[in-house]
Amino acid sequence: MSDGARPAGCERTLRRLLWLGVALRLAVGVCLAPANNDPHIEFLQFLSDHGRLPFGGEIYISFHPPLYYLVVAPIWFATHSAKAVQVFSVALSLANLWLIHGFLARTALIASDRGRVQAMALVALLPQFVLFSSFLSNDPPAYLIGTSILVLALAFAEAPTRGRVAGLGLAVGIGLLTKGTAIAFLPLLAGLVFAVGLRARWRVAEHVRCLALFTAVAGTVGCYKFVENYEHFGVPILSTDEVPQPWIAKQQPTYLGLRSLVDVNVGKLVREPELSRATKHSIPLLFYGTFWYSHIRESNFDHTRAGPWDFLPRTIYALAVVPTLLMLLGIGLAAARTLRLLRVFSLGEAEWRRVLGTAVALGALLGQLGLVLAWGFEHDGWSFFQSRLVFAAFPSIALTLAWGLDAAAGGRPRLGRVLSVLLVCVHLAGTAWLVVEMSYELLGA
Repeated sequence: MSDGARPAGCERTLRRLLWLGVALRLAVGVCLAPANNDPHIEFLQFLSDHGRLPFGGEIYISFHPPLYYLVVAPIWFATHSAKAVQVFSVALSLANLWLIHGFLARTALIASDRGRVQAMALVALLPQFVLFSSFLSNDPPAYLIGTSILVLALAFAEAPTRGRVAGLGLAVGIGLLTKGTAIAFLPLLAGLVFAVGLRARWRVAEHVRCLALFTAVAGTVGCYKFVENYEHFGVPILSTDEVPQPWIAKQQPTYLGLRSLVDVNVGKLVREPELSRATKHSIPLLFYGTFWYSHIRESNFDHTRAGPWDFLPRTIYALAVVPTLLMLLGIGLAAARTLRLLRVFSLGEAEWRRVLGTAVALGALLGQLGLVLAWGFEHDGWSFFQSRLVFAAFPSIALTLAWGLDAAAGGRPRLGRVLSVLLVCVHLAGTAWLVVEMSYELLGA
């Protein structure tokens, strides 16, 4: 969904942010240790040792679909270097940044250049997005695939064809071969195909053909792990009933009732930026904490947790209240706008596309979030409530910031300038954190 060329000043700013994001990702890739808390390297070592894929439960990480590991296996076999494999993650991160930049520069879903620039700044500079796009992990390809699915979905909404239905199915199938969070895209895209067909007054037979095509392509391409699980365990999706995980028991209980849902006291994070008893029982604080800073220790970037630099995470958490409230405002407004889909036959074509695009973008985010919450409550472990698990919908996250900012600043230029300055301060604090961490690594401290 494009609204044509942007003003030259906005284009230049977006391009500068793109290159700033590229530079930041390359620098982080040099300094960041390849591994995080999930031992993805074990999967590659298993392939090397056994010459086959592990089934669920054989190793810790074997519940993941295999595509990412098969793609990077030749790099591992040739070098046995985790750093060499990490280079592939950084390359995917750069590709995702470029794709999101193109989407934000062209989309008609953002009304103002100010919102467009701030959305791009979040994509380019958010430390946790940069870090988790740079680990040796299946997260980087999952994020790129998630962005691709959103772009393809909006293209289909604008010009529906059977070829684009098949393309959506292929993208989701590749996502299912990469990471389980792609499951959340299935109902969203099936609903999109139905809504587009309803608006176009397709006959029932055409509805059935397109939905069957989407389902067949996605299911055929992405079914491997579900079939494997069913063959070995009798169920398509594994749980702790089939593969017990002792580490989950150590995190229980996380959910303590209503207080775990309504505790939004960010002051706890300012006082204790690292995971603690004060924060690990609050679902909102876990998501907030892991979105804006490395609340859970997960990498070699841990020099700001104590000593002279611990003011940085505290500052980040204090300042980030503003963009978080703007995002929540954007989500609320998008949800209200989505209700206009009920007027499927009375909206003008341009308005229909904007409303449908908003619904798709919001649905992508809420679908990822809903899946993560379902897993988290099922297992009752604090490590499931991490924001990075919804980063496959990061373009949607950026859109919510733009929507909230445009709504708050609309017709109030002074407030718009104040909010923009505060957002810049958030990005400066986050970038300063990364610069300090990288400096320690480069100096060997």
